Amino acid sequence: MSTQTRSCCVPNCINSGSRRFSFPLTEYIRNVWLQRIGNDKLFTVKPQSLSWYKICDIHFDERCISNNRLIRGALPTLHLPLYVGDEYLHVHQPLTTCAIKTPESVRAALACQSASLDSPVGSVTPVIKSYGKVTVERTLFVSKPASIIAPIQMDVDELEGIQLISDEAVPSTSQFCSTKAPRSTVIQRCRRKNKCQYLGIGSDCQEQIRLLKYYKRKVKQLDARHVSLKKKYQAITNNKNFHYLFKCVNKTTFNFVLNQMKNQKLKAKGRRFTLDDKIFAISAYKQGPKLYRFLSTNFFALPSPRTLKRMLAQIPLYCGLNVHIFEHLQEIVHKMKRLDRYCILMFDEVSLRPGIHYNQKGDFIEGFVDLGGNERRALFADHATVFMLKGIHRKWKQPICFCYCEFTMKTPDLVVMIKVLLSHIFQCGLTVVATVSDQGATNAAAIKQLLKETNENCVKSYIIDNKEIVHIFDCPHLLKGIRNVLLTKDLIFTHDGKKKVASWKHIISTYKLDKLDGRFSTFTKLTDEHVFPEKIRKMKVKHCAQVFSFTVAVAIRNKAKYSQKLSDPNHPEYLDPAAHDTADLLLFFDELFDSVNGHTLYSPIKKLRCVVSNKSHHMRFWQDAIAVIRSMSFVDAKTKRSVVTPSLSNWVSTLQNFMYIWKRLRSEGFRFIAPRDFNQDPLENFFSCIRSHGVRNTNPTCASFTMSSKSLIINNLVSSHSLGANCEKDDSVGALSTLKSFILQKIDCGQTLALVRSPIYAPLSDSRHSTLHDTASAYVAGYVMRKIYQRVQCTDCKIEMEAAIELEPNELIRLKMYEGCQLFEPSIKAIHCFDQLATQLFTVLPQVITKYNLKSCVHDRVQYDAGLLFCDVHRIDLDDLRAC
Repeated sequence: MSTQTRSCCVPNCINSGSRRFSFPLTEYIRNVWLQRIGNDKLFTVKPQSLSWYKICDIHFDERCISNNRLIRGALPTLHLPLYVGDEYLHVHQPLTTCAIKTPESVRAALACQSASLDSPVGSVTPVIKSYGKVTVERTLFVSKPASIIAPIQMDVDELEGIQLISDEAVPSTSQFCSTKAPRSTVIQRCRRKNKCQYLGIGSDCQEQIRLLKYYKRKVKQLDARHVSLKKKYQAITNNKNFHYLFKCVNKTTFNFVLNQMKNQKLKAKGRRFTLDDKIFAISAYKQGPKLYRFLSTNFFALPSPRTLKRMLAQIPLYCGLNVHIFEHLQEIVHKMKRLDRYCILMFDEVSLRPGIHYNQKGDFIEGFVDLGGNERRALFADHATVFMLKGIHRKWKQPICFCYCEFTMKTPDLVVMIKVLLSHIFQCGLTVVATVSDQGATNAAAIKQLLKETNENCVKSYIIDNKEIVHIFDCPHLLKGIRNVLLTKDLIFTHDGKKKVASWKHIISTYKLDKLDGRFSTFTKLTDEHVFPEKIRKMKVKHCAQVFSFTVAVAIRNKAKYSQKLSDPNHPEYLDPAAHDTADLLLFFDELFDSVNGHTLYSPIKKLRCVVSNKSHHMRFWQDAIAVIRSMSFVDAKTKRSVVTPSLSNWVSTLQNFMYIWKRLRSEGFRFIAPRDFNQDPLENFFSCIRSHGVRNTNPTCASFTMSSKSLIINNLVSSHSLGANCEKDDSVGALSTLKSFILQKIDCGQTLALVRSPIYAPLSDSRHSTLHDTASAYVAGYVMRKIYQRVQCTDCKIEMEAAIELEPNELIRLKMYEGCQLFEPSIKAIHCFDQLATQLFTVLPQVITKYNLKSCVHDRVQYDAGLLFCDVHRIDLDDLRAC
């Protein structure tokens, strides 16, 4: 350490412009400095205070100074008034405690300079040291009379740590002035070598011992850091503001605040985020990448989008039955109570945009029909079927499987999927009491086939693994089915012992009359999209439920009652009195929908919109409703012919199964059930969250659907409801919080169970294009050859690859060239070789396009002679070509 301010502590030294050095911290070297300097004042100074005294560089040999610093163990030798040089420039080995403590010792050292020593110059003094049965002889070299030896009093063991070298013993003292001093002496190396030989320790064991010592030091450092961090943590937690913040915000906000406190002042590459921080960031990023970039750039310290995408790519979630999902589900189920294990299995389809995408991490192409396993169908997928579990007693939900299909999943595939899924669910310890779906043709056919297989044992349910399961059709979809048929057909039914006829024309007429009355309307929520068939949004359940309501029924009754007083049918405010029947139908379905959509314990206004219990009126009402629905039939208003619709029969089976479920669960300990738990609202909310990812993703592809599904699953479906969703708000929470551990695991996509064993391949095409006038093929060949050209070192090979003259196929390349571009003109030989390779590739690719490990499959089937392009000396195989 150099300085320019303090004077030199050597007596009578007046040098003021040179560099200055501090006293060494090592005690034995410091004592030698004190002896040679000869300043009596320094012997009374404490070692801690010697750092204030400096010595200038003129007292050191130039070989002891490197890069403006003293080398290790350097000693002062020049321009010392009371010192006669002994030519020792620096010390190699530790010196034990010396007897130089007082000024008298310095005078004694000076007196010894004129006296001769007993040991002659260059004499050798042997020192014997024993280690068990091994005796090692040490040698101590002593030079001409030196002042450093006389005052030092040491025994034989202490002398082992010193190596004094004379001119006769070594070639020159300049060897010891190198910038890097040796780490150990001959004595220490000999001692360590003899120890290892005596204990029989080989080189491998010595390396292990070295690593053990290294890890011990690391453990010690980590322990010290742990203690330091623990003290800081205690200091923070004892702060009153910390406890106040913890009480005022939820856990997610609290962790976010702590994360910002830790990373806000760090550089972007120096920030570290926990797994929970990254999962929270994913939920924010999926709501809108543009907003996420704005927040991360201007306000918060957030993980980069690349970090989030890389984390999502590590989650092993693929089509079909993922075994690891059921393994983690089983761990959670074992911690649940018995009633909490009762659940339903729901499934539904969502429309996708056809498109393929190469998954580089999984080495396969997404976008084809995929039901799980290693075999898939070479058909473009435009729908995804999702299976989800939902608790009945405890509010939890969890997607467990999704598949890609064309238009809709085939009935045989759906039957197999339901059976395999239920078997795995039962093995996890869950109890499925019902399956729920809409009344699509494929779903109804699959359930009918399952019922037919077990029709001998039961009528209303089917049996899987000796467990009875019933099926319930989604009630909101059943209500839409009735409305959609009623738009064009009249409904004949028997209610209160009277035969009645309901028609949609009565609703339209009442809506038009209401518009003519005053400033206010009796239809508080109806619009043209609710009433007029050409404007109705048929997929919106809300529009349907608002028409089949008590408010609309009362308004129609009021208009019909007023019309009875009018004798003239042509009166502007006249309404057909038969509209009373339509009002009765709307009231009936309003009560029916309330009975299957209840979720509260008590409902003082609407008695049926509550949970099913022993005190509720659901069972009696459902029995009467089944009789009314069985009397219903749709009739064409013009032809008066009866029309069969599955909605009526599905309503009857659903009500019967509701009654069966309540009787079964009541006998197993349930005090009540909420009918709303048996609809598809959680699944609809799941689809809404996927469509809302990235602000607007209304028509996702298979690849974006997979990524969004991963985000929603690891976030435990944080968004329970989306604005404009086609369902009610869902209060269920995610079940698999341990899905976060998937990020830390490496699970192969082959762990999905295969359901399809006979893939259908696309037809192959043997057509080949000429390369003489095909400029596009030459352009692509130039791109590929440029990649190979950069890796080849042989001049002959490069000459074979690059065109020496202007060729007709390279006309497109020459037209697109500009200054500084990297376009490459391939030779005719290179174009022909590329065309042969491309022909084989386009022949093989359709055969393996649906397989996993796509690169290996293509490589095993493509035959290519590299000698057609490269010289005989530098032939390369297809592996190197593929690596390009």
